[in-house]
Amino acid sequence: MNIPKIGLILLSLLVGAVSSAAEPVSPEQVVRQYAATWNAGDENGFYALLDPAIHKFARDAVTSEFKLTTAGLDDVKLKYRPLFAKPSRVTVEIVSLTTLGEIVVTRDRSVNAAENYSANEMTMYQVHDGRITHIWYLGREKL
Repeated sequence: MNIPKIGLILLSLLVGAVSSAAEPVSPEQVVRQYAATWNAGDENGFYALLDPAIHKFARDAVTSEFKLTTAGLDDVKLKYRPLFAKPSRVTVEIVSLTTLGEIVVTRDRSVNAAENYSANEMTMYQVHDGRITHIWYLGREKL
């Protein structure tokens, strides 16, 4: 066997070992990363965690019906770019988190000290193949 052929075989084995070592990201990890990228102001990292066909819903406080607020990544970017550009933004602390398969539910504390804003929030996420496909804002209680 010649040297170039051995080198090619070793390289292919190495690449295979590296790619198989990477474990899939859990839905919990995706949601935690979503909050972390928001808090860090990492706009590109934030969008990268969202499925291009993302759907976001908010629960109506009176009727408890969910209404579509945002559909598609382009719509999310239109809504969030001005928020990322603000000098003071809300920061999110995940207080508790529960998962069941692709579904993740968080209870968060959102704070913007500069605007004297503080609230508890509850959100449900669906994560598929490492990306958030649906977000349901379940409720907010200002403190």
